[in-house]
Amino acid sequence: MKVVNNFFALTILILFCSQFSFSQTKAISETKKYTEKLVKKVKTGSLKKFAQYYPEACKDMEEIIKEASNSEFGYDKVADHIFTWGVIHNKLKKAFGEGPITSKKLSVPLNYVDYLSQRPEYQSKAAKAHYDFAEKIFNEEKDYDKRLDAVEHYEKARKYAPKQEKEQIYTKVIIDEKEDLIHYDEGCRIYDSASSFEEKVKSEAYFNKIALGKKKYEFRDVKNRISELYYTEGIRLNKSNEIDDLKMAAGHLEKVMDLDPQFKDVKDQYDKICQNIAAKYYSEGLKNQAIESYEGQETAAQNYKDCLTWVEGYKDASERMKTCSQRAKLRLVVLKPNSSFVYRPNTDWEVYVGDKLNKSIQVVNSPLIHNVSKLSELDINDTQSIQEANKVLGSNFLVLKLSNNPKVSVSEPQLTTKEEETFYGVINWIDEGEVKKEEYTNKKLYDTQVKAVDFMISMLPTEEERKAYKEKYPRSHCKGTLITHYYKLTAEAAFTVEVWDLRSGEPLKIGEKILTEKVGDEVSWETYQGDERAKPTHLKEKKLENLTTKEEMIKKVKAKVPSVQHFSGEAVEIINRNSAYKKTIVN
Repeated sequence: MKVVNNFFALTILILFCSQFSFSQTKAISETKKYTEKLVKKVKTGSLKKFAQYYPEACKDMEEIIKEASNSEFGYDKVADHIFTWGVIHNKLKKAFGEGPITSKKLSVPLNYVDYLSQRPEYQSKAAKAHYDFAEKIFNEEKDYDKRLDAVEHYEKARKYAPKQEKEQIYTKVIIDEKEDLIHYDEGCRIYDSASSFEEKVKSEAYFNKIALGKKKYEFRDVKNRISELYYTEGIRLNKSNEIDDLKMAAGHLEKVMDLDPQFKDVKDQYDKICQNIAAKYYSEGLKNQAIESYEGQETAAQNYKDCLTWVEGYKDASERMKTCSQRAKLRLVVLKPNSSFVYRPNTDWEVYVGDKLNKSIQVVNSPLIHNVSKLSELDINDTQSIQEANKVLGSNFLVLKLSNNPKVSVSEPQLTTKEEETFYGVINWIDEGEVKKEEYTNKKLYDTQVKAVDFMISMLPTEEERKAYKEKYPRSHCKGTLITHYYKLTAEAAFTVEVWDLRSGEPLKIGEKILTEKVGDEVSWETYQGDERAKPTHLKEKKLENLTTKEEMIKKVKAKVPSVQHFSGEAVEIINRNSAYKKTIVN
């Protein structure tokens, strides 16, 4: 990857440099090459090459200057070669004075011509040629893409200009402004000729190309044009009754305020639009709040929230949002058989229900009830107790109450067994002249070692030797069965969960559900059948006295109360079928 990256970097560098390079004649290029070598050390071979190309290079320079006026951009070549030629002669003068350059068999005279003093003149001519050509395109062409061709020649004018002219005539500011004007003119053409917002807004793409960064809208009258465009469209959209149009209008005026906060009456118009949007959401909230359904209340809560997003403190939207949010959900209160409240620290359960059958319940942690731990008891047959619960929880809740006497059944003891094969094996063999004996209780390890010994025996030269080895060093194995006995006792309790609706202030039983919980206990012991050699060292003893009694099992299963999640999950069908929405007061 690094090699590839370096390759691309080099390619880009070459392409970039090539835009500002020129094509030297071969004679000048070779003269420069051998000048570099001679300056380091005079060698006959290098001097011969220098003698071959130097006179021709001098003629090339004279020809380049002579022909410069015959082509439109001929002075480019002069300006480029004069610099190279000056570098060559400066190095030759420094190393060899007025010449000649001599070796043992060769002497080459030097013909100095002071081209460097003429360089500013030729640079100026080259810069003027490009600038005049760029101005012709800029002033005469109407097509945007063709006018962009002028930019290249403006840049070349600045490239070739001598230092003084570059600082006074062909400055970067002037050249950049020429390019900005090309973009500006095209933007204005589109803006002035278009009749609709959709067409006019296309001009912004060209205004954005103006090279002034974040200050691009400060160029001439661009800021005023863009502000007027979005202001006018914003005012037009504000006349619509569609909420999406109003929100788009607000976005347009926000852009105008970012550009120019003092533009016309943009702030007042923006405030009016926000009021219109808030009024729309508030009106929708009132309609949905009147719908006696959980979805209606949830939608209304969102409407009021959107209303407050546009206008903070709009009418009573905040209070209505809170009320609808509360009414959009039911809270489940779970009671044990003794009517005490099931409360787990930091856990308050809410259930969101819908108007459609089988809509799933979502149980979540609720940040809305901070004082639920104060509710220690709830007697659904006591009006005062219900009223107390309403003060703590708000009246929008259902009660799941466990029955006092769950039906308990204890199964007959069940005896089951599980059998497991045991193994014992022994192998004798010779290893490096020493008799080895290995015992195994794992059949796989035993089989692996048997294969290894059999392979070793197979390497013996005769059948008689192989047979004698097996007789002298035998192997054997045996199996048995380990039997595990299980003695199990189970108890099951069937709890009746009653669902009570207290939202009207009077208890109303709307359904019930049977939930079951099980507990079990068992003891186990082991026996063995088979060859004594494969018998495990230790067997688990039989101790039935450790088994829980029936009375203890019944007590244990009655105390096993299902979890809160279990209640809410099992009650979903009853709640969706029977708990129609009721408009309750939320405290």
